[in-house]
Amino acid sequence: MSASKISRWAASTASITALSALASAALVLTSASTAVAAPPKLVSITIKAVVDEVIDTAGVLCADVEPGDTITGTYVYNTRTRDHNDADHVADYSYKTTPYGIKLRVNGMAVRTDPAKVDFLVELVNDDPVVGYDAYSIASYSNLPFRCGSPVDFIGWSLADLSGTALSTTALGKKGPRIAAFNSTFELIVEGWTKGFYRIRAHVTSARA
Repeated sequence: MSASKISRWAASTASITALSALASAALVLTSASTAVAAPPKLVSITIKAVVDEVIDTAGVLCADVEPGDTITGTYVYNTRTRDHNDADHVADYSYKTTPYGIKLRVNGMAVRTDPAKVDFLVELVNDDPVVGYDAYSIASYSNLPFRCGSPVDFIGWSLADLSGTALSTTALGKKGPRIAAFNSTFELIVEGWTKGFYRIRAHVTSARA
């Protein structure tokens, strides 16, 4: 694979039209098995976010969430995971087992990667040769529903820097992304569509190991 796997939901962001054109079909193609060298080097990143928008025109979201609410949580990856992308400027780190994945509390209500069917990706893009951007993305494609019943089909967070200065490598770091280094954000998204569409959109205010 040579294309970046930037999330499909980022394609609607007007300020990055050129970027999304390169990556529109990408993240959903992640199925590669993970090869992890020993000993494991686990990294847990704690994030905090504030909800900006809740879209639920079909009335399928049972969780009580509204703009201004807080999202907190952690995601876990391994710095020794091998890159499964053949492109020099893109690295895809895929995880299929626990303890990897993401756990969130959305206004106190838990959502998380399904520990029985982990499908979690961390992707880094450094100096894209066409547009020149850097990007940092995480995505979870297999998740447990809200306790009240609403399915969670996707959890993702992505950052972009159109100047190409935020990252100097596609290697996984021990501290997570420096939010201030990215000048364009794709925000944190929790969404479902199997029983009707809803989306919770938030901006991350901190990410720390």
